Amino acid sequence: KIGKFKRPSLMEQRTSGSWTATIERSILNDLAGAAVGKPKFGGVEVGFATKGDTPMSGALGIYDNEIDDIAGGAESDGGDEYGIGARFSMAPKFGDNAFLHAGASYYHANYSGKNYQVRSWIGMREPQGGARPFETSSFATDDFDQLGLELAYAGGPFSLQGEYMSVESDAANAGSSDIDMNGFYVLAAYSLTGEPRGYKSGSGVFTGLKPTGGMGAWELVARYEDADVDVKARGVEASVQRAVLGVNWYPTRNVRLMLNYIDAEAKDCGERDSDPDQYNDAFKSCGHNGKDSGDGYSLRGQYAF
Repeated sequence: KIGKFKRPSLMEQRTSGSWTATIERSILNDLAGAAVGKPKFGGVEVGFATKGDTPMSGALGIYDNEIDDIAGGAESDGGDEYGIGARFSMAPKFGDNAFLHAGASYYHANYSGKNYQVRSWIGMREPQGGARPFETSSFATDDFDQLGLELAYAGGPFSLQGEYMSVESDAANAGSSDIDMNGFYVLAAYSLTGEPRGYKSGSGVFTGLKPTGGMGAWELVARYEDADVDVKARGVEASVQRAVLGVNWYPTRNVRLMLNYIDAEAKDCGERDSDPDQYNDAFKSCGHNGKDSGDGYSLRGQYAF
C-alpha cells in the first residue's frame, strides 16, 4: 500500500465505523491520540493475508505524520515525523460457526521534542468550544511507543472481544515529563435473532450482521473499559472507567439504528485537593465542572454504501 490509510493498531480501530458494535470506539484509541488512525500525510506498507482453517494477516510499514505542536493553547504545524509500525493476527476456526482471533500491533515514533498529551471526550462531546473531561497537559516528547494486544471469540450469535493498549512517551528535557497510559476493554455482543457477526480474515476485523428474517437483526452489546494515566515527573496518576450498554437494529444489511447508554467516571483525581499546584501542572482537566462522573445516551442512524 502507498497512500493515506490506518496505521497498525487495535482491531477495533481498524474496523470501519460502519460496523463497530458501539457508536463510539474504545476510549483507548482516543487516549492514544496521534498514534492511531490515519497519518496526516501518508505511509508505505507491505502486508500479507492467508486463507484456510487458520487464516493469518500481517503488515509492516513506515508512516509520515504532521504532528501539531501545541503550545499556549494554540496548534501549529510541527513538521513531519516518521514512525514505524507492525501488526499480526490469526483466527483459527473451531467448526463451521466458531473461531478465535488473536493479534498484536506495535508503533514507534520520535517526536523530536514536540508536544504530546493524553486526552479523551470519554464518548460524550460538548458543544464546540467545550473542554474535554479528561486531558493531561502537553509535554515535550522524544520517543513514543504504543503496544496493542487483542483477543476475540465468535461462536454463532455470541461474540466476545477484548483489547489491551500500552503507551509510553519519553520526556524530551528535564522540564517535561514521561506519560504512560495502560488500559483495556472487554466487549460482549449477542444477536437476539441468531445472526453471527461478520469477520474479514484478510484484515482481522469484525463487520456487521446480515439479517435473515423479515424483522431484521437485533443485537445487544455491553462494554467495560478501564485506563490508567501516569504523569511521572509530576507524581500524578488518574484513571478513566466507562461502561456502555447498547442495542442495534439492522432492518437491512446496509441500514442500522443504534442506541447506547454511557456511564463514565474519572477517578483518582484527588491531587486537585491535596496538591493543587502539582495537579494543575499535570492535568488540564480530570472530570468536568467539578464532577468526576456522568452518564448519557447517544443515538445513530446510518446507511452503509
